[in-house]
Amino acid sequence: MRFVLEKITELNGLYVHELRVRLSAEKQMLDLIARLIESVSDENLKSALKVHRTETENHITRLDSLLSRSTADGNPIKSKAASFFKDEVESAIMDTASNSVRDAALIGVARRMQQYEVTSYDEIGSWAKTLKLDADLEILNQILRDEESLAQKLMDVSRHFSVEATS
Repeated sequence: MRFVLEKITELNGLYVHELRVRLSAEKQMLDLIARLIESVSDENLKSALKVHRTETENHITRLDSLLSRSTADGNPIKSKAASFFKDEVESAIMDTASNSVRDAALIGVARRMQQYEVTSYDEIGSWAKTLKLDADLEILNQILRDEESLAQKLMDVSRHFSVEATS
């Protein structure tokens, strides 16, 4: 765990700090996605999660490249939100007995994770735009599009499970 010894005083410092948090989150999300894939029964959901696992690996590479271009420390800063979502995934698995209810619960957690990721990349992208980091903004917008795409897929799958879980 890393303690912040110095307060962030400028937007560029905040931008780099958040990139480092996102890098940590994406690395933690890889483990979460693997856990979700192993725990869900619906093949459409598994397929969407497998695609997202590959996208997440690409996001890690992209974030590493963004951080390597900065002059700041590129080491990840542990994401507290990703730790929270790990607990949520484990609770959903432990608290459900049937496959359809477990899938519905895990879709709910996955959707909340995606909303967090979409919001995070949207905000960091706005900072890159303000800082006139156009090349960074292009990369961040690609990641944002990936995250938005999965959020939409999860919403579509969620509608199916909300009905199925009641039977």
